[in-house]
Amino acid sequence: MGADRPRQRSADARRRPDRLITGSERHERDGQPGVFDETPATGTLPANLLEALASVLERHTDTPDECLFAFWEGFAGMPPVVAGAPAFSVPGRRFHLLTGPLEAVHALTAFPRGQSPNLWWPRDRSWCVATEIDFKTTYIGADRACADQLTSTPGVEAFRVSPDTGIDWLSDALNRRPSTT
Repeated sequence: MGADRPRQRSADARRRPDRLITGSERHERDGQPGVFDETPATGTLPANLLEALASVLERHTDTPDECLFAFWEGFAGMPPVVAGAPAFSVPGRRFHLLTGPLEAVHALTAFPRGQSPNLWWPRDRSWCVATEIDFKTTYIGADRACADQLTSTPGVEAFRVSPDTGIDWLSDALNRRPSTT
């Protein structure tokens, strides 16, 4: 799997979820008025976007009190509660896993630099949020009703993608890279 290919993010292997992408490399220097006013951080979601996503996602799970939150172990300043949590590995990455209610996602961003979980999902696997550590991109696997609500949420830049959509700037169809000519 090349670096320009997304890993397939599936909320539940038993059905085909809609796939969404939020965030981008757009407006690297000056933000995007109406969506974000500062350049997005690499590998994390800003608190206001995290809040908007959690608000929508809570309405699309039967287990909002039973969620899992995974943090990449390579982030500096990881709080002891995260660093001491059980760990698991996927190819090229190792994560620490915490559990708790969906609302805990806000408290878990108490890293010195406001690090959000890189992966988070409810116990019923009705959706999954995956923020790539090396990019300013987050993928969400969800059913159509949830995807529709996310794409229509004010302040959230989100659109549907397919499993073969790249994750680098050159594959961002919504935010074309400015011409250098």
